[in-house]
Amino acid sequence: MFNLLMRWCDSPSDTSLQENEHIIHLEIIQKEGCFASAKITIPNTSKIRKYVRIFTEKNGEILPMFFGKITSFPILPANTLTQIEAIAEPENYQQQLNQFTQQCEHAVKNTDLSAIQQQTILRDELFFSENDLKNPTTWLEGGNQIFYWDMKTGKLSLSSILKGNKIFKISKKDILSDSLKIKFAREPYGKVNVSISTSWIQKIHGFLDLIPVIANEFKLKKINSLTDISSSFKSFTKDGYSVVFRKIDKIHPNIAGILTNYPTSSDSVKINGHQPYTTRFRRFYFDGKFIISWNYHQKRKETVRFSIGDNKNLREKNIFINLNAIQLGKDYPAWQAYQNYTLGDKVIYSGHIFECTQSNCSEENFDEKQWKKEEKVPDALNDDSANSFFATIRGKNTIAYARQKAIALLNYSRRYVTIELCVNANHYHDITINDEVALTDFSNQEIKGKVIKTQLICNNKERLLYLTLGCASDQYIENISDPIHIDAEKEHLQIQDIVTDIQIENSPDEQLSLLASHTFDSASDAKNFLKHHATKIRLKLRPLSIKNEISKVIELKNTEISC
Repeated sequence: MFNLLMRWCDSPSDTSLQENEHIIHLEIIQKEGCFASAKITIPNTSKIRKYVRIFTEKNGEILPMFFGKITSFPILPANTLTQIEAIAEPENYQQQLNQFTQQCEHAVKNTDLSAIQQQTILRDELFFSENDLKNPTTWLEGGNQIFYWDMKTGKLSLSSILKGNKIFKISKKDILSDSLKIKFAREPYGKVNVSISTSWIQKIHGFLDLIPVIANEFKLKKINSLTDISSSFKSFTKDGYSVVFRKIDKIHPNIAGILTNYPTSSDSVKINGHQPYTTRFRRFYFDGKFIISWNYHQKRKETVRFSIGDNKNLREKNIFINLNAIQLGKDYPAWQAYQNYTLGDKVIYSGHIFECTQSNCSEENFDEKQWKKEEKVPDALNDDSANSFFATIRGKNTIAYARQKAIALLNYSRRYVTIELCVNANHYHDITINDEVALTDFSNQEIKGKVIKTQLICNNKERLLYLTLGCASDQYIENISDPIHIDAEKEHLQIQDIVTDIQIENSPDEQLSLLASHTFDSASDAKNFLKHHATKIRLKLRPLSIKNEISKVIELKNTEISC
């Protein structure tokens, strides 16, 4: 037998020992995810304060049972009793939620997927809105835990779906007669099919050295001509392309090799003058770098699909998660090759922010010696040229959240047997919704159930505790920790995507044919003729604007669970 004590207080921190009120009738109800509420009947009094505390006292030991703020004080008709209603809602509940949310967001943004604990709640603005902060049940369902408010301390706590902090054993003789009720919900899920979709504007940028591409169009596989064609390689800006580096040199190729014998002059050219003679014209060879870059935006859509379940039950559940807008790394530009950088410039490279420590003209590969690594880019897609969001850490965390949610749905559905019973509160008043009850049936078989609701009723005649248990026929499913493999290769435009046609006008072979088919009065006439028939290179580049939206579907390996 225990005694009930009630004391008024003016604030949550008020622990002064005031005079106890005599409790005539008490009813306390608590459900998962809800604040506990209390109805207290006491003799009529004028000592009402803002808060109330209820304790249990047994053998001189006083333990807290309930703390809440007063919400109403109706006076009963007899005018000798007062019925008080209170709710165990702490004043700082929103602050507790915000702190808990920040911890969950920190786990998503700043922790590698492999380091995330199995029971971590993954809260990310990619799949939740600000309004969801006001209703934690929306995003806490992503894990195998249910939040509740401790009615003794007012603190936010987490409780497992099927397992309890303590296990109370109750035999059939402890259950009050005619109070046991068993209810069955729908058949548990056998499989949960998950689809996660996202879209973003991808910024495609890159570069290509056109010299090898152009040289491949010449018969000797080297750019050459009887005229100087250096002027053909001019800067231009067209359809999102621009020249970022140009250095064209005249070279002297190997003329002694058997397989690499490059002629250094033209064939003999006849010159008709007072005294006819033949001459040759120099053949020029060119090499170097002529690098163009491209920069454009492209819409991408990406969907990940997978299933989790077993073959014990036929019922299926489909869940669709549409992610919010993905934010790219916008604070600083991405590092690019063949660009001039000065001291203090900041760029994004390989998911990190770098600051230039030495002025340089970047080469084809990033030289970390000229840069200082500062911090990791916190955005959802820190490399906006990546071709898969789900290959990033944030993307993998999103899949991890979806897997947790799928497992949580399976576990919730397995709790499809509900047992209601009533026991003597003198023996079991300290059972909470964070506990588990083990029942022994008439065949001495043990059934375990998670407490999902408690209702305590105490008065001068009786002390009863009504319990609602959620029971599962199968075992609890733990989180799955197999690694998530998604190809993270970047998508670069291929040569055929960029250069659609290369035309060599007046190639060196054509120049030789023209010279052989004409008669010249002097060498200068022949030179002028070549100038009018100079070799010209015409490039046709594909307009980047015609690149269509790219959609990608990633099918992950389905997971079979054994229970």
